[in-house]
Amino acid sequence: MSPLIFFALGAGISGTILIMSGFELFFTIKRRKHMQALETQLATLKTGVTEQMNKLTLERDQMTADQAAAEAEMEKQLKEEKKMLEAKFEEKLEKAKAKGGVALAEARKEAKELEKHAEDQAEAYLEKRKAEVEEELVDLVVDVSKRVLPKGISYQAQKELVMQALRDLPVNDK
Repeated sequence: MSPLIFFALGAGISGTILIMSGFELFFTIKRRKHMQALETQLATLKTGVTEQMNKLTLERDQMTADQAAAEAEMEKQLKEEKKMLEAKFEEKLEKAKAKGGVALAEARKEAKELEKHAEDQAEAYLEKRKAEVEEELVDLVVDVSKRVLPKGISYQAQKELVMQALRDLPVNDK
């Protein structure tokens, strides 16, 4: 064989190796960017869940003893669900790492769904708590009205006094 054939064969192999190295470098850089984005999303999700837990803890401190016991059970369930969701997310993250950039879109969608789910739960919980506090307030006003108002006042007059007292209460919207 002539040296020219060996040279051409060597150049072809070298070119192929160079192209493959370029592809490997390109996909390694993309994979690292995807991994960094996934880690950032995980940190954001964890921060959001932690903030929600802190908000719920502050609200619990403002409730009565009965409400605090009910919320403690809810908080326990939320923590268990948080652990379960984080475990699921970690599992999905590991799968995404193994597959590279293919699962990135799916992981983002799952993270958004988890965040939406957590927000929905927190909002539903707050609405439930507001309704309970309003119900207790009405019961308290009715009880106080029965004790304070003389029995000689008509039902309509009592109702008007209670409604006026409720209108006069300062509203504290957060």
